[in-house]
Amino acid sequence: MTTKEIAEVAGVSVDTVQKVAREVYPEKFGQGKRVTYLKAEAISVMSLIRKRNFVELPKDAEVLPQTSEVITRSDLAAFGASIVTEVMKQFLPLLQNQNKQIDFVQDYYSIKGYASKLGQQITFSEALNLGRIAGKVSREKNIEIRKVDDERFGIVNSYSIKVLEEVFQI
Repeated sequence: MTTKEIAEVAGVSVDTVQKVAREVYPEKFGQGKRVTYLKAEAISVMSLIRKRNFVELPKDAEVLPQTSEVITRSDLAAFGASIVTEVMKQFLPLLQNQNKQIDFVQDYYSIKGYASKLGQQITFSEALNLGRIAGKVSREKNIEIRKVDDERFGIVNSYSIKVLEEVFQI
């Protein structure tokens, strides 16, 4: 395992790994060559980094057994995949429950939108007249009038469903 790979796994800089590794394995440095660590060496360097509070492992993280094997990228990929699997097991039920709790309630409509919802066809002039009435009722009752984008007219007013129910009964 290289210094760069240890840094990626530990979540620290290459300089931090080199600093700690020079203290533990000074014989590996000074030759100007790329430094490669055995699995046990990499684990001891990461352990020292953790002890010095450079990185914090999760509570239930497994410590790899110390052997003389070299950690390969495929080992790291498998380890990463196991972490992702574990996270998904914990958070997927939460996400599924959250989707059930979200209900979209539309309480403002444009005149034409509300008419369409009711299955009615209204002309442009009827929509203008109903819009004037809805605006007047909204102002009288101190209910907000919102602006919404409309592909035909640019920006149009939208009114509370309470106001629209009253206006469309007229």
